[in-house]
Amino acid sequence: MIPAGVQPVDARIPWMGVVPSEWAVLPLMACVKKRECANHGGLEQNVLSLSYGRILRRDVATNSGLLPENFDSYNRVSPGDVVLRLTDLQNDVTSLRVGLVREPGIITSAYTTLSADPAKLISEWLFYLLHAYDARKVFYSLGGGVRQSAKFEDLRHLLVIVPPLRTQRSLTAFLDRRTAAIDSLLQKKERLLELMEEKRQALISHTVTKGLDPHVDMKNSGVAHFGKIPTSWQVLPLRRVIREFVDYRGRTPTKVDAGIPLITAGAIRDGRIEHSRAPEYMEPSEYNEFMSRGRPAVGDMVFTTEAPLGEVALVEDASHAFAQRVILFRMNSLRMTSKYLRLFYLSSPGRDEIKSRASGSTAEGIRADRLRGSAVIVPPVETQQLIAAELDAKLVAFEPLLRRLETQVARLREYRQALIGAAVTGQLSESVETEAA
Repeated sequence: MIPAGVQPVDARIPWMGVVPSEWAVLPLMACVKKRECANHGGLEQNVLSLSYGRILRRDVATNSGLLPENFDSYNRVSPGDVVLRLTDLQNDVTSLRVGLVREPGIITSAYTTLSADPAKLISEWLFYLLHAYDARKVFYSLGGGVRQSAKFEDLRHLLVIVPPLRTQRSLTAFLDRRTAAIDSLLQKKERLLELMEEKRQALISHTVTKGLDPHVDMKNSGVAHFGKIPTSWQVLPLRRVIREFVDYRGRTPTKVDAGIPLITAGAIRDGRIEHSRAPEYMEPSEYNEFMSRGRPAVGDMVFTTEAPLGEVALVEDASHAFAQRVILFRMNSLRMTSKYLRLFYLSSPGRDEIKSRASGSTAEGIRADRLRGSAVIVPPVETQQLIAAELDAKLVAFEPLLRRLETQVARLREYRQALIGAAVTGQLSESVETEAA
């Protein structure tokens, strides 16, 4: 709600409603310019990345993720620039796509970099404003192509809110203080989550590679990231333990507001299918034809081949439809159980094996032939069953705390986004003045 005593005016932006009358509404191209400055000769060495709304330094020495041979094609950026990741809009609906540059560096030219016109906008306001647009998923209606990507040309006529500079300064100072406090609390919660996840990951990784008997004889697995494994275990290519691969990639059905739940890669996380992460539905009348490649059965395992890569889950509802970057595995029951294989891919060695077979510079993915040839650790089936039962019992203890922390983190992020949204639509003027006084 616009503060009392402030004259409202229609912002001409559907989701925004009204804003204070002294605030201007302008096309983005009137307020910013696109920054293009190639890193010729590799003069700048500070490689930056955009991660969940933050511009961070990237440690290229550890080669975390795929890197180019050189960084000459990267874009040079300066403090105050605003970076937008407008790639893969169709597949990734959860990432935050806007970041504010705070130090000189270089970033992939696949991203769009904007510099604010200082006569109209301060950089921090532009960042908070586009962050609010991002949270409202405004960018997802832009662009085109198979992976739906947008460019600056698609943003030129995007209407943006431009308050007087004095108002921009007071509101951004207010948001800087409030978001810093929220971010500090978020950092503590996220660190605790990381520690819990590390402990959980260590338990899974040790058990699926070493087994339950601490005194068993071991042998070299022949795969560096697997290490030693019990002598009775094997390492086999995935195709030797899977009876059938059902590839749902490359097909997109007619989507509707309500119908048969459509499970895409975005709905598969942390070993589970959570349709609420990417709630999409397909037309029921198309189900039989669309799923002609193979219907799922309870207990089958699904695997994401890209964006994100290597997420797995077991099918619990056979009435769901699957599409977009998802492959279903049906086990060869004489060699593999789906519960063990799911745990293997949740382990660090399993994830490392998939990453070693991946390709792609912007979004990692894996080709079907490389996936089929990837190595898996194969204990005797009876041992797999014991491992799955033991781990399921131990991992249950982690779930309540992990879910509680995840809920707290989600609520803090929602509050942060709501605060920014209220500020950039003129609903906090009175609050800011009261705090400043």
